Amino acid sequence: MPSAPRSRGAARVQHQSGPRGRARAAENWARYPHAADGGALPPLDADAVALLKARISFDLAGRLTDKQKIAIAVLAFSILSVAPAIKIGIGVGVCIWALLMAFVAGLAFYGRRYTARTAARLEAAGLTLVTDRMGRQRYLPPTGQIG
Repeated sequence: MPSAPRSRGAARVQHQSGPRGRARAAENWARYPHAADGGALPPLDADAVALLKARISFDLAGRLTDKQKIAIAVLAFSILSVAPAIKIGIGVGVCIWALLMAFVAGLAFYGRRYTARTAARLEAAGLTLVTDRMGRQRYLPPTGQIG
């Protein structure tokens, strides 16, 4: 029997359907009975939100390798610099291309620095670096569960 096709980019939500999860759900229903109707919601922990944003950012940055990102940017900017070269002149097109390539180098430098800063923030929060089945690196909490 063939298996169902899997989406490579889809996130999985892991529910806690055991007794602990049901107890938390009952407690939340009791504390916030009108939340489903647009009423009060539990307050957000700013540190937890920042940590979640850092995890998402690291995961998105790791979808492509640095070489792939640079190759895509070089190809796109090279194509964009052809129009001015045809319209205005080859010298202008070459100058625009050179400026765009310097911009690609700056983006690559900033991207590496941003990823390193995000990784340091995740490690400081106690998350561990693991490699998933697709070969991508991600940070997981000490429980080892995604989500």
